[in-house]
Amino acid sequence: MAFSLPQYSASSEQYPSKPIVIKVAFPAGGGVDGVVRQILASLQSSLGQPVVVENLPGVGGAIGVMNVARASSDGYTLLAHANDLILAPLVLSSAQYKATDFRLITPLSRSDFILVARPGLAGKKLKDLVEMSKTTQGGLSIAHQGLGSLSHLASEDFASFAGMQITGVPYKGGAPIIQDLLGNHVDLAFLPIAANSISMIKEGRIIPVGLAASQRNAEIPDVATLAEGRDRTFEYASWSVIMVKRDVPESVAERLNIAIRKAIETPEFQRFAKDSAAKPFGMSLKEADVFYASAIKQYADMAVKFKLQPQ
Repeated sequence: MAFSLPQYSASSEQYPSKPIVIKVAFPAGGGVDGVVRQILASLQSSLGQPVVVENLPGVGGAIGVMNVARASSDGYTLLAHANDLILAPLVLSSAQYKATDFRLITPLSRSDFILVARPGLAGKKLKDLVEMSKTTQGGLSIAHQGLGSLSHLASEDFASFAGMQITGVPYKGGAPIIQDLLGNHVDLAFLPIAANSISMIKEGRIIPVGLAASQRNAEIPDVATLAEGRDRTFEYASWSVIMVKRDVPESVAERLNIAIRKAIETPEFQRFAKDSAAKPFGMSLKEADVFYASAIKQYADMAVKFKLQPQ
């Protein structure tokens, strides 16, 4: 995607004059961390200053958020996060911030969700699973990454969407969910499409039920979307994003947006995204403002729908 560079103001031309720190709200080696590290070289080249990563995981990403919230609003401390930035204040009393305290500079990439089943359910189509859920005490079990997580919301929304009876089973992360799926200990789960999940699908180790996306994925073209043949959409995706405090100067935010979008367009990042089955997802600052406001409203509405309260 080509884009034109805006004219910088005097203040943005002076920025940056010292190293920039990206605080990643998740552990090193995780999905968001891996995406962020792919843009570092290009960012340093564009901005003319070192850009370093500091991992601050914990409490659903809230520890990293609160650390950035206490930093100066000068654009030298950035936050790398995901959808959980919006979700955490809706369900965690320990998340002492509001999503509107921050501004989205741009998303980096997105990974659509896919509903998968344990291998013991091979051969079952979606309609079969719906019927099975109605004749199974407690319905089918569906794993998620904790109350208020994106996978939890997707699970509850899908149950309503498909008319399926489910029992949610919370886990502390994606790895134990996959382990229990492989062991036939849990029936279903929503997972982000990634290289490892696609590999397990192609090997028959987990069973694809459908994509929570607007269109099929080229890597697994035989897997239909969950909304195919229905009169409403069903889309869930995890995204990796770069945020700043709301009151960072406009010219600084614009400079960061342009530099990060340039990094997303590099062949290296495009190749990384393809290899990890993610979709590059850059946008202008104005587009990011609209996207972020829409996401905040969407998740707030869902919190009301599913009666979620901070705990």
